[in-house]
Amino acid sequence: MKRSRDMEKISEIHSAIEELSMLAIVKPGGNHETAHIPTKPFLSLCHLVLQVLDKIGPTMAVLRQDVHQNIKRLEVMHELNPSMNSNLVEILKSEASKGNARKRSSCSKAFLWLTRSLDFSSALLQSLESDPKKNMEQIVQESYDATLSPWHGWISSAAFRLMDFTGQPISFSSACLVMGNLYEILCFIKNLHVTKIVQLILAELTEMVLQVAIKLVPDSKTFMDLLKENDENCDTLKEKMQILVSLLVPFLEDVHCILKVYNLDRIKST
Repeated sequence: MKRSRDMEKISEIHSAIEELSMLAIVKPGGNHETAHIPTKPFLSLCHLVLQVLDKIGPTMAVLRQDVHQNIKRLEVMHELNPSMNSNLVEILKSEASKGNARKRSSCSKAFLWLTRSLDFSSALLQSLESDPKKNMEQIVQESYDATLSPWHGWISSAAFRLMDFTGQPISFSSACLVMGNLYEILCFIKNLHVTKIVQLILAELTEMVLQVAIKLVPDSKTFMDLLKENDENCDTLKEKMQILVSLLVPFLEDVHCILKVYNLDRIKST
């Protein structure tokens, strides 16, 4: 998909509509036991979300890292047995039956957080489409507060600031670098106590980075220009954004129903 999109120079919004059209055909009905969410189209959609997040800039660095890692986890699972793991719901069933669904490295949790990232993207695009002149910083903050913040469980005290070994506040660039390294090593830590400490550090770093990076978002017009295809006007882009949201919202509603069936819908990050 990416190669053909590059050749035709179509936008992420256009490509996401195509991916969602395939997902919409197989969206679940009332019986969630027989639901079918194809793994590869879902991951393709998530890859497109990554590219949209890139256009927002460093504000989304933390979320982008999380999305990337969760995509890789599901890709690895799919590659182990493409036939058996072609349906994400079957992966949820398998991990639930083995009691692994709530483990930190489970594919179920990867699917959960990718869904929540899509919630954020949907809220952001919906807000931007309804009011293109709205302050982009406000759009990002409100979208984050409505979709991701309730589940992060990250409480940052105004009196607490992370310090380095010299007692000086950690800079924004240093915080990003440390976060990247911590995300990498977190996968290899086996000690539960150490894992919790690292997660708490990541939580504080993420909150700090978000508060700084939120000031670095592009203005709404610049962001929309980045989303356009060549020579596409603003009205056409708004129409495509509206189509994308109209497909994404009901799809995500179905996905959340499935997550609820497998008791995954209320999980927080810490």
